[in-house]
Amino acid sequence: MIGAFAGQETNWVEFFNAIDVDKSNDVNFEEFQTAAQDRATMINQTNIEHVFKLFDKNGDGSIDIDEIKSVFQNKMELQNNKEKRA
Repeated sequence: MIGAFAGQETNWVEFFNAIDVDKSNDVNFEEFQTAAQDRATMINQTNIEHVFKLFDKNGDGSIDIDEIKSVFQNKMELQNNKEKRA
């Protein structure tokens, strides 16, 4: 699921809503875990916890839309910069 939203034309609201199953306007660990497992069924619990912490910038135990956007936009910027240098 996550890979389908990784492009430049990402609709962040749609992406976030797809993960925010309980519609609480934040993504808790269980929702994040479900999304991650949909993307990579072989990922282990330790990796999921580590990645969740990377998304949860303020450490409050949930991920809001701005935290989701920040991670993916930073990844896209790094990739674009790498491509420009190549």
